[in-house]
Amino acid sequence: MKKFISILTIIILASCQSVEKFPKPEVLLPEDLMVRMLIDMTLLNATKSVSRQQLEDSGIHPKEFMCAKYDIDPDIFKENTKYYSNDLKKYEALFQRVSDSLKIRAKKIDTIIKVREALIVKEDSLKYSKLNDSIDVLKNH
Repeated sequence: MKKFISILTIIILASCQSVEKFPKPEVLLPEDLMVRMLIDMTLLNATKSVSRQQLEDSGIHPKEFMCAKYDIDPDIFKENTKYYSNDLKKYEALFQRVSDSLKIRAKKIDTIIKVREALIVKEDSLKYSKLNDSIDVLKNH
């Protein structure tokens, strides 16, 4: 009987919990804008984790910088973030778009790095071949 009462009490307490739904903000930001802002926020936070001192020295604070860039009050961004989090599937879709965009950017950066490295190797080999040509000319004279 004690087990039954304990289980019943736990079930009643668990069912009394309500999930807080955030109301639609007065200024609802479009999903595309939210995605762009979340991308910027992710990049700024990544930069902050790598070179925190440089960001602090330049006076850049990720959230404030991002809100200034888009001319949006930080409270509006916060309200919109809460509102979009009400619908887990929609929120997950937003972050999937952020992730996809970041993966595309990473691929582009990798490509640029590979091209640049190839150009450096080519430039170095041209310098080396010109140096060898110069040495051969000096030997023949």
